[in-house]
Amino acid sequence: MPSLPRRIDDVSVTRGATVSGPVMSVSGATLEIVANASSADAELISVGATGSIAIKGEEIAVTVTSIEQGTAKDAASDTAADGSPAADTTSSPSTSGRSTVTLLPGTLTDAQLTALQGSNVRVKIPVSSTGGKVLAVPLAALTAGPGGEARIEIARADDTTDLVTVATGLAAGGYVQITPSGATVAAGDLVAVGTRGTTASSGSTATPTPEPSAGGGA
Repeated sequence: MPSLPRRIDDVSVTRGATVSGPVMSVSGATLEIVANASSADAELISVGATGSIAIKGEEIAVTVTSIEQGTAKDAASDTAADGSPAADTTSSPSTSGRSTVTLLPGTLTDAQLTALQGSNVRVKIPVSSTGGKVLAVPLAALTAGPGGEARIEIARADDTTDLVTVATGLAAGGYVQITPSGATVAAGDLVAVGTRGTTASSGSTATPTPEPSAGGGA
């Protein structure tokens, strides 16, 4: 065995019999999570990246240990210390153009280990962060100007509106980071998120949001 401990799951010989094939099957001691991700998402992460999974409402840290581009991996071949299959985040084998991402969970309690074995989990891996609070608006508030620039429409206190050109940053949770150019935009300003005829609906506000992250779906 390359490493120990191992668990003997099945013995296929009896005492005194002639050995003519495999004598037993064993399982490994390490539980892994095998995730299926699109190649585009897989390119955003790297070996050593950290993320999290939720087990019974509790966040557990996971670390990416390998990324196999465009391949399929049979999760049933991975077994845990007690012989159960490794946790698998997919319900069907990966297909062409997708990648297999293997992750190792952190320290688990016995209850968490039991809950994780053979179950499907959602893996969250942040791939970028603003590093602090930023000004953000709903994605639906963005419109394109004649030159392709991003704009938002601000409702002012005197019932007028201003079109403000903005530079966009990270997007997450339905919001996008903005940096206004020229006109002032402040947290709490009403922004138009749709129009009907000539009347703008301005029920959303520019919001300071803490450290939005764009994640993959690994």
